[in-house]
Amino acid sequence: MPRNNNKNFIQKNRIKKEAKLAGASQRLLSLWLDVNYTTISAWNTNKSQPEEENLDKIGELLEIDNRELFEPQDRFKTGLAKALELELSRLHKEEGLPFEIEKFDLVKNKNILVNNPEFIKRLKYYAGTYIKTHGKILPTYINKIFSEITKDELKGKDILLCNSNDSTSKKREYQVVYLGREEPFIAKFNQLNDAENYVDLILRGFVKF
Repeated sequence: MPRNNNKNFIQKNRIKKEAKLAGASQRLLSLWLDVNYTTISAWNTNKSQPEEENLDKIGELLEIDNRELFEPQDRFKTGLAKALELELSRLHKEEGLPFEIEKFDLVKNKNILVNNPEFIKRLKYYAGTYIKTHGKILPTYINKIFSEITKDELKGKDILLCNSNDSTSKKREYQVVYLGREEPFIAKFNQLNDAENYVDLILRGFVKF
């Protein structure tokens, strides 16, 4: 059975890419998992997603972590959760909005406590406004390993995002390089999205050197 065949499901897998990197054919996958070949095709086109048990089997075959079988969701940190906690407290303490309200339950034939729909509405509205005004800070990305970057390319830059290994490597990794020190500070990440998020945190002042 597919994990999720909802067309609006945002997470996409990279099974086809990782299988190719590992040298495994789609036929091998279908036999290893004992699933129909058309099921593999559906996964490859993201029409459906494998269940956890099959993900484990694919990870074992390709010798990678399950999380590497999915594309990053391109989320970035803006401090939304902390901001919403403050707004939650303000709505409750300053505006007196209760967290829960009573609602008559037809099945139980009595009033029960449910989440306050007005509270949920206000939090959702606040989140939408917050995200619009707290956009992502884009890093400077150079598609090279740090040792190959010229002095001219480094001019005027304090933070750099670059590759951690050369083009011959099967597995791409990324480095965030902070140049504002005598010896450059380097952090390594498996996903480009994670590296971008780290740059974002540096630029917002959340990372101290």
